[in-house]
Amino acid sequence: MERLISNFSIYENFWECNPNICAIKEFNEVYEKETKGKTNKGRQGLLMWAIALLVDKHPDNPYRNLCEEDRKLLIKDDYLKDSEFDWGKVDGLVKAYKTFCLSPVDRALLQIEKKLEERTKMIDDTPYSIGNAEDLDKLMLKTKQLKDLYKEMKAELEMEQTNDGVIRGGRKESISENGTI
Repeated sequence: MERLISNFSIYENFWECNPNICAIKEFNEVYEKETKGKTNKGRQGLLMWAIALLVDKHPDNPYRNLCEEDRKLLIKDDYLKDSEFDWGKVDGLVKAYKTFCLSPVDRALLQIEKKLEERTKMIDDTPYSIGNAEDLDKLMLKTKQLKDLYKEMKAELEMEQTNDGVIRGGRKESISENGTI
């Protein structure tokens, strides 16, 4: 499956790397704001990269293995360099990115990952006691099953990404590279 975001080069111009994304209304509005605005040139493209860094599990995403809370904090502080940035103001763009830029496997993986994060936090925050030891043990056993499902889905996603016929840097495989000739 070909990705809408084909070039994940976060220090390049987002719109030049991914021109097809402007076909989507929500993203085109952001693009228009940048191209027609007199100030903050490049800021909207930076915002789009921040959203991609938050949501996308692309292999070139340095934040992909962090929990969502940590990703949000590090992206706003280290990448956007704006500690006052409010993720709530771009929630619609984040949802649109998930809808249009992620495959069904990507979206399912994000959902499982979020639930695993919540489950881990709940287990960590619950102290063992005589009354709840059995329940906590059951939760931890079920958590292993969820982690196994997560690993299966992640392997499926990696397979999907390697079968895309896209080489690092965004170029496509030649017909000899993909085995056609």
